[in-house]
Amino acid sequence: MDFKMTPSKSTVAVDIKTELVDRCSDVLVMLGINPMAMSTKIVCPISKHETPWPSFSVNPVTNRYYCSECEKRGASLEDLVIKMGRAANYKAACTFLRAGLGR
Repeated sequence: MDFKMTPSKSTVAVDIKTELVDRCSDVLVMLGINPMAMSTKIVCPISKHETPWPSFSVNPVTNRYYCSECEKRGASLEDLVIKMGRAANYKAACTFLRAGLGR
């Protein structure tokens, strides 16, 4: 019998996490977000706020993002891709990121 192994979602998650190490600024540029969000707060690119002051930041070590004004947050850059409307689900977000990063 010939069994074909298909990668599980957790395997795909580990693979994309490995590929995104030290690529946070590249992903932000792909999404049209100023990479300054990694070192300071910027105006939220996800929601339009009544307040014009900076409230959005991305942690380049953990790849988590947070907006203190609208409280949008995510555990990964893949979540940010989905929240920005570039992908409908996790698998599509991984495909988008791999294509944009040339992998």
